[in-house]
Amino acid sequence: MVGYQPRTYVVADFKKQMQSDPTVALTEAVATLQEVVIEDQRYKGRKLKERVIGNTKAVTSNQTYFKFNELGNEMGILVKVRRNPTFVQDFNLHITENKYDTFKFRINFYSVNNGLPDENLLSENIIVNFSQPEGQITVDLREYNIVLEENTIVTMEWIEDLGKHGLSFATDSGSGNPTITRQTSQGNWKRMNGMYKNGIGITLKVLQ
Repeated sequence: MVGYQPRTYVVADFKKQMQSDPTVALTEAVATLQEVVIEDQRYKGRKLKERVIGNTKAVTSNQTYFKFNELGNEMGILVKVRRNPTFVQDFNLHITENKYDTFKFRINFYSVNNGLPDENLLSENIIVNFSQPEGQITVDLREYNIVLEENTIVTMEWIEDLGKHGLSFATDSGSGNPTITRQTSQGNWKRMNGMYKNGIGITLKVLQ
């Protein structure tokens, strides 16, 4: 803590100084305080554990893809948050096929209203680039300090026009949350059926 050393004057001397020079210079004094720990009562006696939530049973034999290769096309899943607060560490997804040189997308987190996305919970964009033809993608989200208090919808948004090539993702084996999608950034959200019913295999590594 930065403060100042005290100065003491006789009143008569102080009055004389004020008449000649109304400025009083103080000498800086730095004090080291004892450590103070602020603790959330919800964590009293509780240790945070690393968990994976989302469509954790995704398999490469089940595949899904963006229904429309258009800017703003978006798809994701409902992620159930069973303990709060939940601190998001990583975003994970398995690519089964990628024929683009580089693919760019935005990760979005939404509040939930009647099972569909409502308000975007992020204050800044999370843009991801990848070029690998297949395999796991892991995006470190710790720098964004995303804290979830309730069920959330996590999506991928197509933000670059690359034409129609080939891009597909592993989906859950049938017991997870179905894919939620919209055609453009201003379009209506829908829960998908048919080949899209098995939800895209998005998972989050979190601390709870």
